[in-house]
Amino acid sequence: MTFQLPTTCPICQETLALDRSLDDHLVGSHTHREVAGHLVSQHDPTGAQSVAD
Repeated sequence: MTFQLPTTCPICQETLALDRSLDDHLVGSHTHREVAGHLVSQHDPTGAQSVAD
């Protein structure tokens, strides 16, 4: 039997219950804009932030 570490949301840092997936958490707890903003901030080599935020 393998040991499963709890998943932590990269946006809000909430530790999820072992029976809850990150996908379910992201869809239920965060807007599309929050998820997109996080992804852009992780992959933008310039580190620039949107003026709209």
